[in-house]
Amino acid sequence: MNRDLEILRPWLTAQVLATIPQAEQVHFLVLEDVAEGAEQDGDWQPPAELAEALRQLRHSGCPASWAGWLLLPWSSQPPVAVALVVQGEALPSLPLERVEFLATHLSHQLSLVCQAAVDPVSGLYNLRALQPVLARLQAAGRSFLLACIGVSLSEAGPWDAQGAWARTVQLLGASSALPVFFLGGSLFALVREGGSPRDASAWARRCLHRLRRAGIARAHIGMQLVAADGRQSPGVTELLQRCRAAYAEARRHGALGQHLVCDAGHNVVCPPAPPELTAALHRAGRLCALALLASDGDHPLPSLTDAVQTLVSQHTAPAQNQQAPSIFFHPLDAGRGFLLLPGLDAVAALAVIRGLQTQIAPQQEQKTFSCGIAVFPGGGEGRAKLPEQCHKALRHAGFFGPAAVTVYDAVSCNICGDWYYDQGDLWSAVREYRLGLRLAPEDVNLLNSLGVAWAELFEHRRAAACFRQVLARELDNFMAWINLGQSLVELGDEERALACFESALDSGGKEAAGMDARTRGDLLLQLGRIYGRRQRHREALALLDRCLTECPEQEAQLLPLMAQAHAGLAQQKQAVRCAQRALQLRPDDPAMLSLLGLLYLQGGQGEDIALSLCRQAVTLAEGDIECWLSLVQVLLHLGREDETRAALRRCQQLAPRHPRLLAVKKECRAGAAAVRGKKRSGPLSATPGNSARADGRRRASTKNHARGTIRR
Repeated sequence: MNRDLEILRPWLTAQVLATIPQAEQVHFLVLEDVAEGAEQDGDWQPPAELAEALRQLRHSGCPASWAGWLLLPWSSQPPVAVALVVQGEALPSLPLERVEFLATHLSHQLSLVCQAAVDPVSGLYNLRALQPVLARLQAAGRSFLLACIGVSLSEAGPWDAQGAWARTVQLLGASSALPVFFLGGSLFALVREGGSPRDASAWARRCLHRLRRAGIARAHIGMQLVAADGRQSPGVTELLQRCRAAYAEARRHGALGQHLVCDAGHNVVCPPAPPELTAALHRAGRLCALALLASDGDHPLPSLTDAVQTLVSQHTAPAQNQQAPSIFFHPLDAGRGFLLLPGLDAVAALAVIRGLQTQIAPQQEQKTFSCGIAVFPGGGEGRAKLPEQCHKALRHAGFFGPAAVTVYDAVSCNICGDWYYDQGDLWSAVREYRLGLRLAPEDVNLLNSLGVAWAELFEHRRAAACFRQVLARELDNFMAWINLGQSLVELGDEERALACFESALDSGGKEAAGMDARTRGDLLLQLGRIYGRRQRHREALALLDRCLTECPEQEAQLLPLMAQAHAGLAQQKQAVRCAQRALQLRPDDPAMLSLLGLLYLQGGQGEDIALSLCRQAVTLAEGDIECWLSLVQVLLHLGREDETRAALRRCQQLAPRHPRLLAVKKECRAGAAAVRGKKRSGPLSATPGNSARADGRRRASTKNHARGTIRR
């Protein structure tokens, strides 16, 4: 009910005003879990004359009416969870029968409003509920991120596998204070308050990784970031259209793609060059430089033509009977413009711009400008790419403050690639990093950035190759060791991944600065997870305890691994304690539910509880072979043969060659053979009659065999 009030307040208020035209103000007072006298609706508190009526309404559900006020329950019977306080000067004092009818009618209408805002199949809020949330955030002038998330599940909808859908919604909703909205099909919407483009892109990558670890092979995220910068933001309908367009773009980025839109025109690092500039570049000769000038502030660029012509003539040596090359200035707007310098290389162009800054500064009263320079030949691409290279160089110059001048190089590509990476356009980031490596093949930062981008695109073989090149140049680069280990884990090579993580732990301790606490915690977590999978439980526990001490914020991730390690060492009490604590933090963790069920079964703490926990686990994780195998063990122990065979068939469908499945099958065959042996021996030897009948059958069998021998 409280969540309905938070999300649907505009629709609910509109319904009350439509039902009671004389109303001027509508307040919703939450009575559930609120002490008497402490009721309030935001900053509004009910006046003292309503105290007695509220008390009666809370306990008996009795509405009240007097001139200017109307107090109604939003419930059909006590205890009342929400009270409606309707205020208006034109409200008359109504008789009790009329007020009771109005309360019943209005409660019904408000319930219909809530039902219309909820998807009937998934139980999630729909688009009708999302619209007032966006309108409220825009009216408050707050920054927020709207994300459309498309998830491709193997099942057609929530009615096919409720556990998979519930797990997906839980993963999506873990990073937002607002609920997950369902837009139909397999498309969800999520609203996160605050954030920057970098934070939004990092969140999207984390979300995609969580979905992938949950077994979802295809997922896409389109995002629209609305900043509270004073500019007029688009309407709700346009905002949703932009976000859907970003989602459509994310679908073109691969199986796990994302795309972020900040504002119109702000997603392009390098806008297309004007046709006049392109034509001038083709006439510029074999050697030319292009500079992009941008004022450091709101002031316009000064007149540059005469000063530049003089400076260019000083840095060029034209041949006999040949005029000095003429410059070409093309303004983009009042504060930016391209300056074409034919016949100049990078050194001469840099000297011209420096000289220009020196001449202009006294006249402009320290109103400076920055500049990015690109030269042909020399950038590794054709002259048509010079404007794009200038934009990258200017972005590079922005790192050095006002009046900075930079020439396009590998660092410019790295900075531009990082910008694309933060925007979620990973393929463009890869393109920029590779362009940078053409200019500087030995650059370790570019190699590491390219490897990280390949890893985010789940191209782990290419990523591993990049990290190996980094380590060939810097053996003590612990981040390269960690990244290489993570790529090898994704490739299924845990043995080499373990060696990489151990090398990273050693290298991080040797480096002067060392690794930060968060990186060390992640590294210890990875090592503990691999040690546990390789049955090295004591080493795993030592690392996990150390990680819990250094990074207590990772307790939710550490406790499941610690529970599994204790269980592997037959330390049942410690394993149960860790599993119970892990379920307190994450109640829907299927691995911990199945593990706790097995621990209860082994400890004799309740067979029914063990079976219930394991069934909950397979409901939440329909395709998890480990949860199904735990259920098989519990069913086998309880002697439920039919259910055991059905669970084994499901295991066979999921992973027919799973090593634990083979062991469980062997255990099942041994148990079945023991049961058959008991059935054969027990009843036949119980009475003399049974023994006589068995002797009779043996004599008849011998006689038939003898007859057959005589005939032959």
